[in-house]
Amino acid sequence: MLFVSFPAIGEREFIDVIERANPSYVFDLRLAPRFDIGQMTRQKAFDLFQSKQVHYVDIPFQVGPASDREQVWKKVREMLGKPSFSLTRPVVFLLGHSASSLATDAEILSVLAEIGKNATEVVQVPNYV
Repeated sequence: MLFVSFPAIGEREFIDVIERANPSYVFDLRLAPRFDIGQMTRQKAFDLFQSKQVHYVDIPFQVGPASDREQVWKKVREMLGKPSFSLTRPVVFLLGHSASSLATDAEILSVLAEIGKNATEVVQVPNYV
């Protein structure tokens, strides 16, 4: 499980995370899901996801722009609790600063533990966050 902090991560580091970790899912919990780091664009990010067969999930879009945290957590629990969701491949969570993110890494780990899907390894990127 990888927690990626925007905008602290650089373009090359973001590409390396996706290429090397080869995640099954990227869950975006940022209020404004943007990928404009370095020469990266939203289209380039989606091309990268597609080339690595990564399922990108924009949580704010899934629950609606005016959603409260309760709705967000309901959707997150629903998605992570599905039998098809597995931690056999790495999973990436994109987070922003506390004011621009719908969740923290601790909250996500807590939800995973509640539904019986504990992460065996957790990595923060960049690792100095």
